[in-house]
Amino acid sequence: VTPGNRYAARLATEWLLSRGHRQILHLTWRGRGTITRRVDGFLDAYRERQLPVELGRVHIASGYQPADGEAAIKTLLADKAGLDGISAIFCASDNLAVGTLAALHAHGIKVPEDISVVGFDGVALGDLTRPPLTTVRVPLHEMAVLALQALENMLSVFGPDHPPCRIELGCKLIDRVSAGVI
Repeated sequence: VTPGNRYAARLATEWLLSRGHRQILHLTWRGRGTITRRVDGFLDAYRERQLPVELGRVHIASGYQPADGEAAIKTLLADKAGLDGISAIFCASDNLAVGTLAALHAHGIKVPEDISVVGFDGVALGDLTRPPLTTVRVPLHEMAVLALQALENMLSVFGPDHPPCRIELGCKLIDRVSAGVI
């Protein structure tokens, strides 16, 4: 049982594109296949709108913790080109987004006035950030219920020889304050 990572990343990117953003940075890390699917969904949104994929930049952080996101954005900001026209940052996790917000704040860049930030996971921390974090909510409760049902079915109905199944659930964009219109 998994969230629809590729579709949800596409949804978030399309939402940013619909708000006028064209140059979007996708901050991610090298990790599980779920993270790769989020990158794919990010790029799918550009292809779907027939926009040059080069407008979407993928930047790899060293990990997924807030400190990794903060360091990645600080490095970009210290570079001569800085954010180089980027108007939105879509983070592959809320943890990275928290670090991104800290780095932007430290450099005097206002969210959402100067740049938009969107996270992914929908963890409760997004309610506590300043500004509150726009994010993609992963349906954790529903995933747990369906995982239990699948396990019960395998053990009591289908038996251990039944082929495994994959259940992919949709995610929802939670529009808070951290993403604006340009």
